[in-house]
Amino acid sequence: KAVVSTQSGHYGRGAHHTGGWKIAKIKQGKELNLPGGPLRLGNVFIIRGKHTSSKKGWSFNFHGGKNEIALHFNGRPSKKVVVLNTLIGGKWGKEIKFGWPDLKVGQTMVILVTVHLKGYDFQVNNNKIKVMFPHRVPFKKVRSVKFGGPAGTWTSIHRSCLRDNTNLAGGDILTFVTKGKNIDQCSEKCKKHAACVAFTFHKQSGRCWIKNGAYRKPSYNKLVVSATKLAYITDGKTPIMGGGNMILLSHRKRATQSNTWDKNSGAEKAVDGNTAGHWG
Repeated sequence: KAVVSTQSGHYGRGAHHTGGWKIAKIKQGKELNLPGGPLRLGNVFIIRGKHTSSKKGWSFNFHGGKNEIALHFNGRPSKKVVVLNTLIGGKWGKEIKFGWPDLKVGQTMVILVTVHLKGYDFQVNNNKIKVMFPHRVPFKKVRSVKFGGPAGTWTSIHRSCLRDNTNLAGGDILTFVTKGKNIDQCSEKCKKHAACVAFTFHKQSGRCWIKNGAYRKPSYNKLVVSATKLAYITDGKTPIMGGGNMILLSHRKRATQSNTWDKNSGAEKAVDGNTAGHWG
């Protein structure tokens, strides 16, 4: 079963057709390894569920270690608020709250969580939340997630292959401006171009750069988002052909690397190898 997401609204209509890693069946109350391995800067997570009660709350937690929750995202419908917090050394920190995102009982929830240099930001059903939750626990420590709430609240968590705030310089085959600033046009062009290995998309102008294997190491750029031409099946390890808009790299060298970047030094650093070789 290929891992492909069809959510829209983060970078234009129909964004996130870029493969990734996914847990398709959530076991609530059990700590689960994050699909794709530890958190990395620029990662985008798409979490799906259903708002099932007007009284009972729900939550998901990104765990940083024993008795440590790096991100506690807790919907409290009875109080019409969502609470963000951390748990460090068994003690809760100061809560940060934002207003209820107009969810009705029985309504599907699609929550996007993006990992930035300074913290996490969020989107609920295509509505951008004007709150950034700061990293009180280093994001690189986060390796697992736990879901809570009434039975049937959560259905899946998907780690997109998109890498926000990341530029792949060089290796350009062609460039064009997408219609409506739609990243899917960029992804589709890469899919159909035999020499394409990756692409970079400019969020403000909608310009797309299709790239071959000559692109340089990932670097920080808050204006762009990038992705490699790679997809995985649901075990998070096995590469597949034809994963939605992304297909397996023909360049095996790229397919066996897992990298991230350091903003301060500009250097590329190796990441835990359990991600099966993909820097996104």
